[in-house]
Amino acid sequence: MTQETQTRKRYTDDFKREAVALITEQDYSISEAARQLGVHHTSLRKWVKQFTRGSPTEILNQSEQDELLKLRKESCELRMEKEILKKASAFFAKELSIKPLSPPLKKGDALPQSYIKRRNFNKRLC
Repeated sequence: MTQETQTRKRYTDDFKREAVALITEQDYSISEAARQLGVHHTSLRKWVKQFTRGSPTEILNQSEQDELLKLRKESCELRMEKEILKKASAFFAKELSIKPLSPPLKKGDALPQSYIKRRNFNKRLC
């Protein structure tokens, strides 16, 4: 008794898509399409399931998968940046909501000393 090793046939995604198209678009039965293509009917049935209700990554080619991965990473980064900006805007909104120590000035009022000192200090910095 000799044992023969059978190698599993590998089919390209394009071949699988065309085989599924025979069934979905040209109304072949699975067994008819399998006979014509020389493929086992269970393999063809799996391909039909894969390409008709499979996840999008199973249907996309390699460049589309790479682009999808890149866009998902970018989306994640943008979400993190958005959260940082939300926290920063909340912080600055809190800072701006502090009430002034003195009432607002009316036209013709003299400037308070604290404002004059702060203005002179800022001028020195520039």
